[in-house]
Amino acid sequence: MKRSAAPPSLAEAEEHCLAGRLDEAEQACSAALAATPDHAGARELLGVIRCRRGDFAAGLAHFDAALAAAGASHELLANRGNALASLGRHAEALDSYDRAMVLRAPGPQLLNSRGMTLLALRRGAEALESFEAALRLRPGNAGLLGNRAGALAALGSYEQALAGYGDALRANPGDVGAKNNRGRVLRALYRFDEALADYDAALALRPDHVESHINRGNTLHEMQRLDEAVASYDRALAVDPDCADAHVNRAMTLLAQGDLETGWREYEWRWKLGGFRGYPRFGAPRWDGTQELRGRTIVLHGEQGMGDALQFCRYADAVHRRGAEVVLQVDRGLARLMRTLPGVAKVVAFGEPLPRHDFHCPLLSLPLAFGTTLGGVPAPIPYLHAEADKVAQWRRRLPQGGGRRIGLAWSGNPEQGRDRHRSIPLAALEPLFALPAQWVSLQKELRAADAAAATRQPRLAHFGAELADFSDTAALAQCCDLVIAVNSSVAHLAGALGRPLWVLLSSIPDWRFVQGRDDWAWYPAARLFRQAQLGAWDEVIARLVAALRG
Repeated sequence: MKRSAAPPSLAEAEEHCLAGRLDEAEQACSAALAATPDHAGARELLGVIRCRRGDFAAGLAHFDAALAAAGASHELLANRGNALASLGRHAEALDSYDRAMVLRAPGPQLLNSRGMTLLALRRGAEALESFEAALRLRPGNAGLLGNRAGALAALGSYEQALAGYGDALRANPGDVGAKNNRGRVLRALYRFDEALADYDAALALRPDHVESHINRGNTLHEMQRLDEAVASYDRALAVDPDCADAHVNRAMTLLAQGDLETGWREYEWRWKLGGFRGYPRFGAPRWDGTQELRGRTIVLHGEQGMGDALQFCRYADAVHRRGAEVVLQVDRGLARLMRTLPGVAKVVAFGEPLPRHDFHCPLLSLPLAFGTTLGGVPAPIPYLHAEADKVAQWRRRLPQGGGRRIGLAWSGNPEQGRDRHRSIPLAALEPLFALPAQWVSLQKELRAADAAAATRQPRLAHFGAELADFSDTAALAQCCDLVIAVNSSVAHLAGALGRPLWVLLSSIPDWRFVQGRDDWAWYPAARLFRQAQLGAWDEVIARLVAALRG
């Protein structure tokens, strides 16, 4: 479609925009549109101005109006992609960038923007290709070198990423972002002291760099220097009091210190995290512990993993005792088991329609609503129950005699962010199988290496897909005299069932395990076996063997 000739005021608007005089540029654009209402160039420039002011939604609306008026151009589609990316609409942004590339060969700036969008979509290999294409056009550019290193880090190629950030810093030694990001890679490589040095170097250049304060705190947390970690988060919040990342990380450190009262309050900031699942949308208000519940219906809903739902569903009966009819919304794999939970009138799987209700509350907000402290964790164990007929069925499947029957769960969801700390290769557990006991796998799925190791362990009974949902896993765990598990949903299941439970913990434990304790306040029957050094599972397993012999 032919574009209208530019009115004189549009050239004036472009000149003002280039000079950074956005008010004058916007006035000139408005004058151009008053003279020619369908002028695509004026619409596009007004979109650029609005985006530079941070109003990306308005900018996108202008870009779409320009598209409708005169069709696509390379620049218009690139600008539209930038607006969509800034709004977090990454799939649409990628489509706009790709359409721009069809019209004209892309320059390094568009390739870089496209790479960042692919990273946001977790398509690291394609992002790497885009950054490398940009570097072929602009070799040695510090920003592109840093972004390429970021793509390598996202792919788990940490050594290559480390070298890449070194290249970026040689090109621009004062790049605070590259120093901060190299620190993140060093932390991923467990080179904590070097990571701290990079964060400190970044903060020496920019004391107000919030991300470096947060990453420094995260590293100190993993080093179990929790007081120092809190101090780093406090410095981040002194710069930006509304930084959700700082609040949430501070919350997890406080919880790990046993300060549940402050930690739960801080943890409510999770709803403002950009990468969080997002605050659930309900037609009813959220219950915060203060509203009257008598005669009302409330939906308690899972929000994160299955382990979290298993741990915090314990509050359902306490909510019911406030006079409410409780509806519990959880993952489908938990629904049948959750019907054994006291105080629950109805269990609804995600995706199924909810009944009419007066309030809702996320499960991990219930400890705050009830003012839970370390000395007052509600523990009516067991609060979940295996079905008697299923327990009988599984007992018939298991070998009789042969000593104690011990359930094992050695790995969790591989997509969980801390899985590399917590999961153990099955082959590392071989010393256990020399002991006089029956061994029962409570794992539904096996990783490839574990499947191969399982075939070499005839004394390990593994049922895999026969565990249809958690009601089966619960029944199988009920048949065991002891459950040994890493920090996974199976550990929470065993704890909720009241089974004797031994938990194998990394030296970088989850926030729900209070520092320095070998008990678990949430499950009184549990005993913790902590790593003395990161990755040193052999020593933990040796202690486990000694405890079993004892």
